[in-house]
Amino acid sequence: MLRLLYIPNETIVGDQIGPRAAFEENLRTGRLEAFDTYSFLVEAKRLGSWQRMLDDLMQFARAFAPTAILWEMQTRQCVPTTYAQALRALPSRPVVSQRTGDSYWRPPRTMVRFGRGADLTLLTGTSLIPAFQKAGCRNVQYLPERFDLARFGSHWTRSAAPEFDVVMIANYYRQWWFRRFPGQELRRSLAKAFAKRFGCRFGLFGRGWNGWVGWQGFLPYGQQHEAMRRSRLVLGVNNWNDACYFSDRLPISLASGVPVLYKHFPGADELFQEGKHLWYYHDMRDALAKAEVLLARPQEELDQVAACGAELARNEFSCKRWAEQLLALLEELQQNKSLGPA
Repeated sequence: MLRLLYIPNETIVGDQIGPRAAFEENLRTGRLEAFDTYSFLVEAKRLGSWQRMLDDLMQFARAFAPTAILWEMQTRQCVPTTYAQALRALPSRPVVSQRTGDSYWRPPRTMVRFGRGADLTLLTGTSLIPAFQKAGCRNVQYLPERFDLARFGSHWTRSAAPEFDVVMIANYYRQWWFRRFPGQELRRSLAKAFAKRFGCRFGLFGRGWNGWVGWQGFLPYGQQHEAMRRSRLVLGVNNWNDACYFSDRLPISLASGVPVLYKHFPGADELFQEGKHLWYYHDMRDALAKAEVLLARPQEELDQVAACGAELARNEFSCKRWAEQLLALLEELQQNKSLGPA
């Protein structure tokens, strides 16, 4: 059994509710021998120094004696390769891993530096795996994005008269053309086209849309299901077009129990099946045409697909399932490490 030290990216202690709950359940059931967390951003602010935080984390890890360490979303400041190596060399000889839920134009230097000394780097898309490997990160693997069952696990009963026909939850970033996320222009086109076609029956939620037709304002993260369940159909698009990459909004949307129309991405069909779990579109015109066809169908047909999508999300893309997959990887690495030199 592992002694897991989890280093979450959170500005408030406990904000990463889903992963914490999943790990704590594994502790209760005996899958983990011990579990503890270190909120590095909170501690860096409290200590007033990034270096003081690193020193404090090393002492914390030495005292806890983990056999596995997971550092999430460390893209703020530098954690040297030698620091990752020092963690691996602790008396408890932990396997050291890092994970990101984002995608990038290229591997961030912060992740590369740490990954060169760590045992495992986990990505939520497959397109950048070769680039991370070329940069020197060892053992780069794909582990799909998860969603938080603690926040988004409730069941519901559909309203007989939903407020919207289509809801889109997406932030719009006004970026320079050379740094613009690939999905931003499509989001803009979708917002214009769906507002024109559906008028007040189109609900647009998120940052950056001030003054747009259909805009319903900023939506707190934990209220996404409430907004989705006011609609007959959820419209979604990734910010990135990487293979097998999606943000947690896709499984959150599926888990809502509302039918989902989502932008197709490379590898999508290996994860979610068209017409069984959701529907795909390929561009703005296709999205509009598909939406009109779907909304003309009996609601019962749509709800059958939505129910299958919700079941898939809960069973395969929840934090609970993600923790099971992660711990299996870490256990295998720890077993291999115990048989060979550090």
